[in-house]
Amino acid sequence: MLPLVLAELPPYDPENVEQRVQSAILKFRRSRSSLDGKRDAVRDLADVLEFLEPQIKGVVLKKDESNLFQIANQFGIRHHKDAQQQDYDKAIFYSWIFYYYLASIHAWVKLIKKAKSQSP
Repeated sequence: MLPLVLAELPPYDPENVEQRVQSAILKFRRSRSSLDGKRDAVRDLADVLEFLEPQIKGVVLKKDESNLFQIANQFGIRHHKDAQQQDYDKAIFYSWIFYYYLASIHAWVKLIKKAKSQSP
């Protein structure tokens, strides 16, 4: 099995999904990527999930979908609010969130394509 960062996404929407995911992977994997660069890569993946959100409705539970965005919103990845949690090991959490989002995008694209192929 290929590592997730090398696995190709099923063709779906090159401009809004595949290219953005590849850009986020490159940004995240840069050997000298700062924490800000890693956070930006995570935010880029969150943006892809947000783009896919309308198509995933009815395919996954609303609560599951909501949980993905809650991570980005509560851990200061997206937005900038006092209520967001900021006191955590960003190097560890950014890696966790990045791979969680990347795996979620792979799953969502596959689920969306499957649902479309099964609909009349």
